[in-house]
Amino acid sequence: RSSGAGPTPRPAGASGGDDRNIVSAPPTAPSVTPPAPDPGQINITVHGQRPAPTGGGTPDRGNGVQAVLGAARSNFQLKHWAEAARNYEEAISLGGGRASSFQRLGDCYKHLGQNAKAVDALNRAADAYENAGNTAGAETCRQEIKLLKGN
Repeated sequence: RSSGAGPTPRPAGASGGDDRNIVSAPPTAPSVTPPAPDPGQINITVHGQRPAPTGGGTPDRGNGVQAVLGAARSNFQLKHWAEAARNYEEAISLGGGRASSFQRLGDCYKHLGQNAKAVDALNRAADAYENAGNTAGAETCRQEIKLLKGN
């Protein structure tokens, strides 16, 4: 008698069985965890300053100065003159008053049309270059000052 449900399965090795129609389940592949997505950008924010070391001395501001100078260089390259000027002013106030910082500050002010501030910054750059023995740097700043003053 047939119930219409198809052939009745037979145990392996039973007479009349056809082992060619037995289908095995495919082997299971090990699960692989995909790598985490690459964030692509890391934002760093400088907060405050480190406390002064015990026994006196000045706070370690080196990392803060370098971060602010990095922002200043980026803004300068992007021609964001006002932001770059603020960054250079901050770096100088934190002790990053190198001749090149003053010179770039002067360049920012020149681009902003603030010639008096540009001349002041370039004078400070020229003095810093001279104090470091870099007469070529000092002369470059003095030439720029002459151009700004219309001489």
